[in-house]
Amino acid sequence: MFGENQSLRISIAVVLCVVGTMVGCSTPGDRAAAIFEDYWQQRLRHSPTWSTYVGEHRYNDRLDDLSESEAARWTTIRRDLLGQLARVSRLDLNDSDRGNCTILERELRDGLSVDECNQRLMPLKHQGSPHLTLPMLLVSHPFSNEHDYRD
Repeated sequence: MFGENQSLRISIAVVLCVVGTMVGCSTPGDRAAAIFEDYWQQRLRHSPTWSTYVGEHRYNDRLDDLSESEAARWTTIRRDLLGQLARVSRLDLNDSDRGNCTILERELRDGLSVDECNQRLMPLKHQGSPHLTLPMLLVSHPFSNEHDYRD
């Protein structure tokens, strides 16, 4: 009854309609929450030492990647998240989500400004540098068992 190409077109159209409906059903609050979660997970992956400091131990076996390629990747992520955030209608958000969007937008813009200055090329500073932050992990997360030492 239907040709092979026509059946394929119908199948693709049905899939696109279903996906389009699912995406259309998400509220601005849901989209904002997804952006917040994506940022949080990306930030944890980007800075394993910071992740450990805030109590997330999935990345304990890693150090921060200070390479140029990681800096470029992180800049791209920031720009992408900023673009996603710009597409969320803040008028339809509750006060908490609206405030969180404002804070995240500021965080992302500030980070992009730092990226433009190539601040990563100055690895030793009076605060926040590896020679200070790594030893401080022992204070904030002391080793209490064999697993901690191996991790």
